[in-house]
Amino acid sequence: QLARLAEQYGTPFYIYDEEEICKNFRLLANAFKSFSNFKVYFSVKACPNPYILKILKKEGSGASCSTLSEIILAENAGFFGEDIFFTTNESSAREIIYGNLKNCLFNLDDISHIDFLEKTLGGIPEFISICYNSIFSQEKKQEGSFGLSREQVFQACKILQEKGVQKFGLHVNLAEKITSDLFLQRIDSLFTLMVEIKEKFGVKIQNILLGIHQVFPRD
Repeated sequence: QLARLAEQYGTPFYIYDEEEICKNFRLLANAFKSFSNFKVYFSVKACPNPYILKILKKEGSGASCSTLSEIILAENAGFFGEDIFFTTNESSAREIIYGNLKNCLFNLDDISHIDFLEKTLGGIPEFISICYNSIFSQEKKQEGSFGLSREQVFQACKILQEKGVQKFGLHVNLAEKITSDLFLQRIDSLFTLMVEIKEKFGVKIQNILLGIHQVFPRD
């Protein structure tokens, strides 16, 4: 069968199993079904294939994007507005303006992005998500890891609140090859932070974005 496909389409080529993709998506969605507002946001950079994105859109997924090209790919697959979570990562003014015009949800992974967002848009959207790095260290930050430290999250909440932001979200990456114990530890840290934010600023976190990715061996 593979030989026939190679003859028909030429090589190299990729084969995707749509049934398996849908099956795994539903397994993940069903694992969190007790949370009525739960939504999967598939990372477009993980597989920027428009046909795969269309399949995931039909299953009810959102799209997690970090570049203009990823937002456009997501739009072409049928994702619009709050279906798209846009994480600013060295984003240009053009990308910020486009994301805002398209009503994407903004997720900031560096405290300096607050000023850049405000200067670019002439204001701050009413909803902002903050990327929290639960294992933040200055050494790791210099190596290119993303997110704000615990202290920076508090600082960012204060700044954003003063600038009129009314709806807040928190994003945390749970790391690859995560164990059950480490997962619970990170979740506990996240929920503790949410309580502290509520106590300090009277801010209720309305959206939690858990970044989960898995690395598979090539052999």
